[in-house]
Amino acid sequence: MPANTFRQYLAGIRFLFEKTLGRKLEILDLARPRSQKKLPVVLSIEEVRSILFQVNSPTHRLCLKLFYSCGLRVSEGANMKVADINGKEKIVLVRGGKGNKERRVPVPDMILEELREHYRTVYLGKAQNFDYLAQSPEPPEWLFPGQSFRRPIDTTSIERAFKMALKLSGVSKMATVHTLRHSYATHLLEARVELRVIQELLGHANLRTTAIYTHLTDWSLDKPVK
Repeated sequence: MPANTFRQYLAGIRFLFEKTLGRKLEILDLARPRSQKKLPVVLSIEEVRSILFQVNSPTHRLCLKLFYSCGLRVSEGANMKVADINGKEKIVLVRGGKGNKERRVPVPDMILEELREHYRTVYLGKAQNFDYLAQSPEPPEWLFPGQSFRRPIDTTSIERAFKMALKLSGVSKMATVHTLRHSYATHLLEARVELRVIQELLGHANLRTTAIYTHLTDWSLDKPVK
């Protein structure tokens, strides 16, 4: 029986005895539904490609590529600034994660090239025809700016683009944008990357949080968490 259903039944029985009949059953205090921990949905590499291929907007597609390639949370990627990209070291500086911790994550060469082209298109092309400089003395250079350039891209639009692409791709899994982060971690584990390294890349405070991905791939099930 699902835990939520059990709680509803238990609440109904408690109300009947304690409120209606004026009796207290001690056994009700012992009845506790077990918490259910669902494993996250994970996409295969082929499924990730199929979904991203169906994203119409180049900006949204690049956003999602970056999220997957670096294991970013939606808010982390949407609020990234141009200065957070270090092309020389081939890393991105992730700010504003849980616990307000910063972390450095490697970014693939292909994504770096796409980010450079994206910057040229957005800031050296569109900005010439948009008086965003007049809006602020030092406007922040968001990596993915919104329409006004003063704010980053709306996360809702990214999620909507992913949802539409998922539908068009034919992938039947109940995936969301955050599924890309889960898929990134699982694919790293399948590539024999150490669990503690994945922990650092994801910004997890506790290794046990990262260890959930060992349940999503067969090869690592016999590896103890150190």
